[in-house]
Amino acid sequence: QPLDPLLFTKDQAEVSVVIAKDTFIHSNPKERLTITAELPNGQKLPGWISFEDKSMVLRAVPPSRNLDAVTVLIKAQDEAGDMATTTIRLQLRDAR
Repeated sequence: QPLDPLLFTKDQAEVSVVIAKDTFIHSNPKERLTITAELPNGQKLPGWISFEDKSMVLRAVPPSRNLDAVTVLIKAQDEAGDMATTTIRLQLRDAR
């Protein structure tokens, strides 16, 4: 299930959202999950978006040009290779 969109304007210096720890819950509470973020097509995030896996924080520094929207795929993978995903849409809005 997608997460709520992150809305911001290009005039904002930086925005961030914490992905809730319970977004991904494994049936074995002792199982270690590796959390990553990328574009839905498998490419790495553009330079203006970063993801800190330990703190589960997605940060964006709006680019100087106006973009319609970017979807980020958040993946959780366990040690057996099983995976769960969700998405978050970063919606850039003009501040006019």
